[in-house]
Amino acid sequence: MTDCCESTNAGSRTEADLAAEAVTINRREWWWLVVTTGGLLAVFLSPIGEHLTHLSEIRTELAAFGAWAPAVFIAVMTGLTAVGIPRMLMYPIAGAAFGFGWGLMWSLMATVSGGYLTYMYARWAGRGMIIRKWPKLEGMSRRLRDHGFLSVAIMRQLPGPGVLYNLLLGISAVRRRSFIGGTALGALPSAIPALLIGTSLSLSSSAWRIGTLIGALVWLAVLWTVCGYLFRRWWRPTNSAS
Repeated sequence: MTDCCESTNAGSRTEADLAAEAVTINRREWWWLVVTTGGLLAVFLSPIGEHLTHLSEIRTELAAFGAWAPAVFIAVMTGLTAVGIPRMLMYPIAGAAFGFGWGLMWSLMATVSGGYLTYMYARWAGRGMIIRKWPKLEGMSRRLRDHGFLSVAIMRQLPGPGVLYNLLLGISAVRRRSFIGGTALGALPSAIPALLIGTSLSLSSSAWRIGTLIGALVWLAVLWTVCGYLFRRWWRPTNSAS
């Protein structure tokens, strides 16, 4: 009788634990859906993106912070990148405000930090829900994990909303170190020409400014086209095999 009671209690405790866990997961899922949807809508409806194209004005605003300008830029860019503002809008600002070398350093720090916040947010709140509702994504998750560093670095070359890539990588099984390293290295090829656009504001010759702009745009177009082609070839064999 005692054993029966103990097993019944154990079973009831297990059921209670499972029920409590289900409630926690459901609350987390709702939090993930509401915050993610609301954040993306706020970003797309916000005038921030348009304001970020005014390089001269923003450079003056940052200069007003003096020695604190890099810290302010990193903090703001980290937050904006995390909520979905394209990082490609931020690189020219870094180039215009800090020059090529320091601008590259500060913008890469913010790119990695902002992406990592979104990645960890997706991992905390959304991974279980997404994998449970779409089990076929588990195969994609393992594929991204197996090619961790490389998959992250290649995805950084593709055109498209970076925040969606961060969310995707967050719900995948990609390890943290692969995400951080792949993001830092993968951001370089597109960051360099975008930074040059910003630094071209200090050039005295309009011909040089126009040449730099055209060269940067051509480089980005070639980069996105080639990397998109390579990514499709790299991804297709496993999908067809599975």
